[in-house]
Amino acid sequence: MTRPWPWGLTVLSDPDDRSLVPTTLGAEAVVRGEGTVVCRVLHAVDGEATATATLDTVTAEAEMLLVHHGPLELTSGLLRLGDAANEEAVECAVVPGPYIVRVLVNALDHPTQVLFALTR
Repeated sequence: MTRPWPWGLTVLSDPDDRSLVPTTLGAEAVVRGEGTVVCRVLHAVDGEATATATLDTVTAEAEMLLVHHGPLELTSGLLRLGDAANEEAVECAVVPGPYIVRVLVNALDHPTQVLFALTR
């Protein structure tokens, strides 16, 4: 999904996740809950950025920086990629259950590319 990102955040989540997610990133590039991962991305006022979610495959990993590696619970069988206000989001069906998510970016401060790579 390539677009301007209001709030400068991209959110990968299970739409039914109700776990608490920290509300500030601080120096961290990523914060998470049980079924949600939030990553800093280039803010909309500065231009467009791309966020991508993949299952079982990773592209462009060699040029990107790993900023997070951890569990993600997708209990509803849906995966949503969108912004902090859910103004624009895409969803796809997934096998419900636990996943491992790696978050890769092309820059630490204001990434223009964010890759969420999920594996079972």
